[in-house]
Amino acid sequence: MQNTQDSPVTPSRAPSMEQLPANCNILLLNIGKMVKDSDSYIREHPLLCSGCSATCSKLNQINDSKTWTCVFCAAENPLSNDNIFKIREEGDELYSGDPLLENEYSFGNQSMIIFCIDISGSMSVTTELSQDQSNDYNIVYKSRMEAVKSALDQTLDILHKQHCEKRVALVTFSDQVKLYGDGLKEPLVLQDTELLDPDHLKSQGEDQPLPRPLSETLHALKEKIHCLEESGATALGPAALVSIAIASKSPGSKVIICTDGRANTDLGNLEDISEEYAYQSSKLYYSNLGDLALQHSVVVSVVTIEGTNCRLPELGQLADKTGGKVNIVHPLKLADEFQSILEEDIIATNVKLKVFLPLTM
Repeated sequence: MQNTQDSPVTPSRAPSMEQLPANCNILLLNIGKMVKDSDSYIREHPLLCSGCSATCSKLNQINDSKTWTCVFCAAENPLSNDNIFKIREEGDELYSGDPLLENEYSFGNQSMIIFCIDISGSMSVTTELSQDQSNDYNIVYKSRMEAVKSALDQTLDILHKQHCEKRVALVTFSDQVKLYGDGLKEPLVLQDTELLDPDHLKSQGEDQPLPRPLSETLHALKEKIHCLEESGATALGPAALVSIAIASKSPGSKVIICTDGRANTDLGNLEDISEEYAYQSSKLYYSNLGDLALQHSVVVSVVTIEGTNCRLPELGQLADKTGGKVNIVHPLKLADEFQSILEEDIIATNVKLKVFLPLTM
């Protein structure tokens, strides 16, 4: 047993039989409170314990407004006239190192929404729908492409009504990748050997202009969506890279990938991966894409259509690493899923958290 007399001097600790009112092993950080609880009193600097650097809060005992006792190390700390404060009876204590600006937690109007849409040949597959009209039982069919168009149309209408300042861009992929942007210009078409070069794809995405607000582009985008036709292979890997590159210029942007099949072109191939090296290469590709998105504070969500196999364990890394969603959805529920993804506001990006822990023996 170590001789405690030889140990470095540490602040006196609370008696072992006394239960601390704070749980030192669990940390819950609710950044949303900083935005939603606008009436919260935010102090510029916390009062730190001289013994363990813990912050003074409602858990601490104030002694005649002259000292406060740390609940972690039991050290007593002085309170001078210029740092006396009121203890909140409930709620969180918020601190800021710098004076808060009115829109400090807002991304303004620069963040983007990128719809990355599969228009490969398999999107022509139809789904049987039933409709009850005048007591007659009728069977109708709707293709996956028609369902996606309808969902995008509804989503754009809702966005335009609620957030017309949003910037929306469209990217489609089959055996080509088309960058429609905000729909006001002719699309940039990437094809053939261009789809094999990650650096080229990334630079093409980064060079795209910032989309105009939806209030100016709604009709142009709808026109482009209505003209989409399904054909060809599924160049999902290149399209995902280009979409993330476009969004990377604006922290807080979202990329929504909607597909019904496995990527089956060379870059990011998830279909012809019987060889272990091919599988690991593709898996690493999507992992690196997730890292790229995370580095630029881009949230990627993946929506796949019910009844298909898109290799979600590999593709889903994009969402797992960036805090996005991964869902398998019935074609008629796509609009609801898009709306669910867009309703989740991004409160902050690139957040750094400093945790003060009590000294241990």
